Amino acid sequence: MAADLKVKQKEEMRLWRRWQSGDTDALGPLLKSYEPLVNQWVMKLQASPLPKVFIETEVKKQVLDSFEHFDPKRGTQLNTFVTSRLPKVLRNTVYQYGNLGRIPEERQRQIFTFQSAKERLEDQKKRPPTAMELAADLAWSLQEVERMEKELRPRKLLTEDGDFSFNSDDTEQKALQLVYHSLPAQQQLVFEHHFGWAGKPRLKDADLAKKVKVDLPGLKKLKGDLAEKLEKALEITG
Repeated sequence: MAADLKVKQKEEMRLWRRWQSGDTDALGPLLKSYEPLVNQWVMKLQASPLPKVFIETEVKKQVLDSFEHFDPKRGTQLNTFVTSRLPKVLRNTVYQYGNLGRIPEERQRQIFTFQSAKERLEDQKKRPPTAMELAADLAWSLQEVERMEKELRPRKLLTEDGDFSFNSDDTEQKALQLVYHSLPAQQQLVFEHHFGWAGKPRLKDADLAKKVKVDLPGLKKLKGDLAEKLEKALEITG
């Protein structure tokens, strides 16, 4: 048993060093090695009012954060370092976000109302409406409109003319890495060639559909599924 643990620790360090040197392919198997720990924490925290998918995403993000802060020169094993950091960080997260539960049906209704108003105003004005115009039309506060725009950002990113300039926010970059490494091969291909991820060329929808061997409606469905995963990973809960 002890021998197996040492082999596992050695392999994790090998993957961690590869990842630190810039080999992004090493992150997927490194994260997979920590799936049992992630599942343990999801079980521990699922009594909270937060959605399970939020808890799972947050645990994975904190594991990734631990990878980034790990310093082998301190003489601690990677697994020990990750395990020791999780309790306080995750309990604080659950406490902080514990009041953010949402009713899915209400969320869908708000999204539909917002998108309908935006499309109607765009047809009327022959241009995208401003946040102030949307707030006035919906009788919402400006803050509510801005929050909804942020919530729907993953779907906007996956349109052919979406804004691909991801900001440098660490939280967003971690979320994107987690999403990418959790995708099946076909969706990874969509992710890579839609966003230009990992140096891959960005492709228009017609070329991307050919690349992943689906028709345009099939590509739209793949992007829709991917948008949902991005929403969850980017903690779009309120």
